[in-house]
Amino acid sequence: MACGAGLFSFWLEQKGYEVVGIDINKTMIELALKTKKKYKFKSQFLLSDAANVKLEGKFDSAIIFGNTLFSLSPKTFVNIIKNIKKYLKENGYVIINYRSLLEKLANKEWKDVYFDSEKIVSFNLKYDDSQAGITKIYVDLTGEKLPTKETFYVWSSGFLEAIMEALGFGLVKRFETKVSMCEVMDIYQLKSKE
Repeated sequence: MACGAGLFSFWLEQKGYEVVGIDINKTMIELALKTKKKYKFKSQFLLSDAANVKLEGKFDSAIIFGNTLFSLSPKTFVNIIKNIKKYLKENGYVIINYRSLLEKLANKEWKDVYFDSEKIVSFNLKYDDSQAGITKIYVDLTGEKLPTKETFYVWSSGFLEAIMEALGFGLVKRFETKVSMCEVMDIYQLKSKE
């Protein structure tokens, strides 16, 4: 899910896995398809919202890597997992790589004003408790682009685990990674129907 331009999908394919990548961003899917054609990969790519995607067959795992969780509200995430759950094999896995933004906020590592580059500065505008999100505005100091807004949703390991548990998944393993934007990886397994 949220496969982007397919980099991780192609890596998985080279490791011997069959891959279906899903992304809502048309440009990213076009890039993935272009790379697939150029290098003769077999991975499939679908332009779709993962909360509504229709798939054929059953899958061993669903993977959410990168900074995807930041951009998903809790409500959207629940809808995605409910939909994807229908396509998992019995005892299938959901693997999620993410950053605990709540931890960053508590440790005061998330700055109110941040210079993303010499040309771009971002400001935290407000926190919306009903959405568990922080709205940021990005301003281009050169004036070449209009300011843009983006919402980052506040996730924590405990919050994510509680949601997954409520949706019928058990945490198999949690470990820290060396990737700066995605410092935690959780592996969840679909619980058997009893």
